Amino acid sequence: MEYEAILQEVISQVVEEDAKALAHSVLSDYDAKMIKLQQSQITAIASKQLIDTFLLEHLIGMTSTYDPGFRGKEHSSVVLASWMFDILVRQYFSIQEQQQTTSENVPLGDFHQKAFEVALDVILTDLNNLAEEDMEDLLEYERGVQAAGSMS
Repeated sequence: MEYEAILQEVISQVVEEDAKALAHSVLSDYDAKMIKLQQSQITAIASKQLIDTFLLEHLIGMTSTYDPGFRGKEHSSVVLASWMFDILVRQYFSIQEQQQTTSENVPLGDFHQKAFEVALDVILTDLNNLAEEDMEDLLEYERGVQAAGSMS
């Protein structure tokens, strides 16, 4: 009887540990898949909105510099330009609102911070490699100049 109680206790501890390990593994795999999905969705939306923002800012800047009563234009083209400007302004504010919502999202902010750190590390590494290559090219050029100067 005592043997069965000890066996039951040992088995329950082993099962509990295995269940915890399995649950942790499944949750980790699920989290990894969700992060990957979120990253791909964020990348697709962010790249589109970034281009839209730059284009809209440029178009708004261009249309805001024109005088609404500029000479030689028909009234209909002025009205059309006004409508386009209104649409662009609404789109611009919509994108700004979405960017604000995105920046207030803490998990997304953490993801952006990590992505920025990785991107910065890659850029700095590439920049360092380019600087080293340039220094090697410069040193090789100086050696060539010195060798040509000593032969003269």
